[in-house]
Amino acid sequence: MKVRQWADLTEDQQYLISALPNFEDMTMSELRKSRFCTKCWFRKEVAQETYA
Repeated sequence: MKVRQWADLTEDQQYLISALPNFEDMTMSELRKSRFCTKCWFRKEVAQETYA
């Protein structure tokens, strides 16, 4: 599965993602930090920073 960052998506793809019910409760900053598969719209979260 090849995933793309938000900035690498076309405007149409970005619109589609923002309109999907699975992502409607997410903020735009959360969407911009995520990566997406353009075939199935799977969202891969960016690893959170951990502090020791």
